[in-house]
Amino acid sequence: MENFWSKILFQVGSFQISGGQLTLGILLVLGLLILDWLVLFWILPKLFRRFQVEQARRRQVRRRFQPLFLYGIVLSWMWVSKMDHTLYEDQIRRINVSTLIQGLMLWQIAFIVDLILGRVILRGFFKAQENLKNPILMGGTSGLQRTWNTSNRYIKYAVYVMTCLFLLRLFNTDFTFFEGKIGKNLYALRISNVLGAALVILLAQLVIWIVVHLFLGNFYRRRNINIGSQFAFNQLVNYLVYFVAGLIALHFVGVNITVIAGGAVALLVGVGIGLQQTFNDFFSGILLLFERSIEVGDWVEIDGLVGKVRRIGPRTSVVQTRDNRSVIVPNSMLVVNNVTNWSHGDDLARFR
Repeated sequence: MENFWSKILFQVGSFQISGGQLTLGILLVLGLLILDWLVLFWILPKLFRRFQVEQARRRQVRRRFQPLFLYGIVLSWMWVSKMDHTLYEDQIRRINVSTLIQGLMLWQIAFIVDLILGRVILRGFFKAQENLKNPILMGGTSGLQRTWNTSNRYIKYAVYVMTCLFLLRLFNTDFTFFEGKIGKNLYALRISNVLGAALVILLAQLVIWIVVHLFLGNFYRRRNINIGSQFAFNQLVNYLVYFVAGLIALHFVGVNITVIAGGAVALLVGVGIGLQQTFNDFFSGILLLFERSIEVGDWVEIDGLVGKVRRIGPRTSVVQTRDNRSVIVPNSMLVVNNVTNWSHGDDLARFR
């Protein structure tokens, strides 16, 4: 047996295959074929039944897996036989045939992840919510379609940005956009920095969607929480997640958060007088969301203007009048001025 393991079975030029290499290669191919069978005939059918995937989509997903297993078989044989031709080489990078195949595998995996997450799992979730007429996805079929399109787009962008980061590392092509000296420190902005920051923002969008539609949505439904309170909680989640994501994104591009904080304090002191009203409106909006004295859906009267609150934004709110006009109202007016809330504490709105 030991002689067979080291025995050269055939040789072409400098390329040779021993008994051990042949055995290991056959075992790897058999393992990949078994994995292929498990994925195509056991895992995927369960996934398709769970999310009620139509036949055309099932065939599309299966077709995406075939090249992936083919790449795996080729890479296995190249690794076993140590046959890997160099296509390009310089001082900082070396690209072999196996490097190209690994790149193709990464791109194929991105296709599959995008397809399964966006077109199978996410689509199945929205179908279930449509059947349940879930109130967390308001706006009827068109609103449901818009929400699904937006969520699917975030997933797609996040998957492909992450794939580009892996490809940059694989091919060692992380080029520098900017390099210089800022103060006493050397600073370099690379492609990976920009892509990393973009990925953080995209993941923040996904986190917001998951928290709002999955966790908070079910909580709202069980507790029968009104629309105004839902909007307030959702906005607070948005502010918190985006604030944290912004700090992480700045860290990715190499910005010193401590320096930014110090500079921001100095900037606020310098322009505080000019932006006093803007900050007043912003903090008034946060106060409205926490205090909930005025909520989305309430009928209010402000300086003779009567209308329904449609949105409470970071700086301004939108009030829709009875003649269907949208009026932009600074949040500070809703906090400082005398406001009559005809809906506060009562579901019925009264008019004089």
